[in-house]
Amino acid sequence: MSSTTGDTLPLSAYFTPPPVARMLVAELAHSIGRHETIWEPYVGNGAFVDALIESGIDRDRIYASDINPKAPGMNAGRVIHIDHPTVLCGTADALAGWPWAGEEKEPDWIISNPPFEDVQHHAETLLG
Repeated sequence: MSSTTGDTLPLSAYFTPPPVARMLVAELAHSIGRHETIWEPYVGNGAFVDALIESGIDRDRIYASDINPKAPGMNAGRVIHIDHPTVLCGTADALAGWPWAGEEKEPDWIISNPPFEDVQHHAETLLG
């Protein structure tokens, strides 16, 4: 799937299959502390957010963003899916940094399937 933001930035979308997201979250969920927060910076279809919630992670500990406000996992640029209304979500370029700087503490965990165009750059930027 391809789309654009503005007039010049083409975006390619490679959505994580829900079974893959569930498998990865199952591997991590036991390591995530009871009060730790998780950010999904490339929400895409919302597969990781759904998997986190299905694993028992409290919705109010999950943050999600995507540079594309029309990504399927985004709903009115604010929440992930109608049935997960407390997940804070915003339209943001993850490479520009934590979208809620000054409002929310930075997340303890990042879970994502970054864009394939330049995975190494995205990982280095997010992880510092």
